[in-house]
Amino acid sequence: MPSAALPACRLSVALSLCLSVLTATAQEDTEQDEFPYRPGLVASYTAGGASATRIDETIAFDWQDAPPDPRMGAGPFQAKWTGRLWTQVAGQHRLAIYAAGGKATLKLAGRELISAAAAEPAWLVSDPLELEFDRHPLEVTFEKTGPRARLGLYWLGPGFGLEPVPERFLMHDRQGSPAAHFERGRRLAAALRCGACHGDAPHGVELPAPALDKLAGNIE
Repeated sequence: MPSAALPACRLSVALSLCLSVLTATAQEDTEQDEFPYRPGLVASYTAGGASATRIDETIAFDWQDAPPDPRMGAGPFQAKWTGRLWTQVAGQHRLAIYAAGGKATLKLAGRELISAAAAEPAWLVSDPLELEFDRHPLEVTFEKTGPRARLGLYWLGPGFGLEPVPERFLMHDRQGSPAAHFERGRRLAAALRCGACHGDAPHGVELPAPALDKLAGNIE
């Protein structure tokens, strides 16, 4: 490309990016006016002096001895998920937690349904309860105390048997949604193949690192 065309090309790209941002912002504002919820639960993790907040689409984890989040080290930790459980069919439901290596509690609409410790893998099941069609406030906590931990959220209700709670039935208030800068940064680092040099790529799938001397003007 001739050098004289470079400024025009960069201006075109910049304008396209600005239009994309404005369009996305306008769409998000419209969605906020139309629907006050976002998918997933707000998850808060603490371990030692470290903490992390993110969105978890569902509760289905088999941590074993690994940390719950890459921003903290391995060992004991506390986790809390808040949001809403959407029941589309009125009737009798039961909630269940499959847990190991710690203590789990579950509250629905402010009512504690489950609170028990499970050193070994065990089912923790609530009593039957009548639920209306609604998005019920949900809170789940877990404290890891053993060397290995896992946690899963299940339910059963009118017309369906025991199954993991699907992500489409878990949501949180839009106004309480945390920023996703860390997750976006991880995706960007993966897209730019930073792990090839900085050791963050999974073993066996490393791609060649980009030629940094060719990136001038393309990324910052």
